[in-house]
Amino acid sequence: MTEEERRRKIFWLRLATATITVLVLFIWIANLKNIWRQSEDLSPAVPDSQWADFREELNRSLSDIQDNLERRSAASNPASTTPVTPISDEEQLILEDILKETVEKAASSATGTAEVRRQSCPEWINCMPTFGDPGGATRACIVPPGCEDITQIAY
Repeated sequence: MTEEERRRKIFWLRLATATITVLVLFIWIANLKNIWRQSEDLSPAVPDSQWADFREELNRSLSDIQDNLERRSAASNPASTTPVTPISDEEQLILEDILKETVEKAASSATGTAEVRRQSCPEWINCMPTFGDPGGATRACIVPPGCEDITQIAY
């Protein structure tokens, strides 16, 4: 292939690309007027009486929902209608002691289980794909909860 044949092919390629581009742009611009045109067929006319009936039905449904919500909130919250009886100072001290002991036990058990969990964390998990397994089973590469900063995944 000579240099002149190569230049001729490049010229025709550029000319064809420019022609197709101009043609696509012309069709696109010519079609723009159809995009903005309002179509009467897309939005059928609905009589005002139907809209009024729809509004009445919607308002009725919304008021029924509001009434049901008010009834349920009144029924599920009997504490608001029941008077609160005051407790004595002795009962208050007992409640505070129980609360302190509960908080202490919860805190000690939480740190204890976290330490046990950290000791049982694997150092790494093998996530390498395997070949030749029957059924094409894949390995589960799930890091146990609490071991995110200890366990590494090997790919």
